[in-house]
Amino acid sequence: MLKNRPENNPTSSPESSEKLHYAIGLDLGGTNLKGGLVDSSGHLHIALTEPAPRNPSDFTAVTGPFLKKLGANHEIGAIGIGCKGVVDPKTTKVMFSPGDLKQLEGHSLREMMGVGAAGKSVHTDNDARTALIAEWLWGAAKGCQDVLMLTLGTGIGGAMLVQGQIMRGSHGAAGHIGHMTINPYGPMCICGNYGCIETVFSARSIEAEAYSARHRRVQSVLTDRAHASDCSQVFQAAAESDEVAAWIIDRAVMHLGAALASLVHLVDPEMIILGGQIAEAGPQLIEPLRVELHRRTRFIIGTDIPIVLPRIPSHAGVIGAAGLAFLETGIVQG
Repeated sequence: MLKNRPENNPTSSPESSEKLHYAIGLDLGGTNLKGGLVDSSGHLHIALTEPAPRNPSDFTAVTGPFLKKLGANHEIGAIGIGCKGVVDPKTTKVMFSPGDLKQLEGHSLREMMGVGAAGKSVHTDNDARTALIAEWLWGAAKGCQDVLMLTLGTGIGGAMLVQGQIMRGSHGAAGHIGHMTINPYGPMCICGNYGCIETVFSARSIEAEAYSARHRRVQSVLTDRAHASDCSQVFQAAAESDEVAAWIIDRAVMHLGAALASLVHLVDPEMIILGGQIAEAGPQLIEPLRVELHRRTRFIIGTDIPIVLPRIPSHAGVIGAAGLAFLETGIVQG
């Protein structure tokens, strides 16, 4: 669906004395492919959304019209793509993307776009990194040098800014925070490892705990409902003092706090940004998480690390993907 976006997001207003450049940003997730026309001040002008393509031919079929509509009235020199999983920034090849996008593994995103990308430079990265790029260039992390960002949803995405550099690592896998081992004897994760943080803190894991309580017929609003509870309903029940829901959330937050403490001791960030659907719980998540993190880091770090929500509005993945293109082409400096 094509729609015009008003100039009302919290990114900085363009300076009249500076020439604006334009890039196309694509955000490829497990559910949707989002696209947008973004200028070099971080403003989103046009947005498109379609169901995520499940195979290379579908990707070509969807992105062709995207690129044509988004670039119709502007000179576009670069395209940025944020994609879940592990992506090779040099070849734009999807190296590892378990779940809904697995059929794209081994294929180059640049090549799959076909003639629509002809004459344009194409830059790719993990979608959590592009979300952090949006915050670094135009949002909560503007001016920072050391930042952790987590996207809390069905799984956990992560990205790290260290000494002013987005960390990618030698295999493109740096920042996959959701796959840190929190319990070596824990359950198997989608990545093939055991006991990842994603298995104890994610929408999937919280919903699994709620279903387990329901299956055992534990006395709770989670059991009384006609249908299994989703993650937001578990948070709501916990806020309303349901004992079982509160236990599930408290346990999940404790595990996330432990994982964050390890990362804080490793990176020593200026701030931690929490995005994704679970972060919408706001203070219900952030306040107990702040307490847990302080308890585990108070001696070595010696100060509270701010835990904040993103400042970029919806379509942050699209804005960040365009930001990646601007960074790689030297149009915008971090």
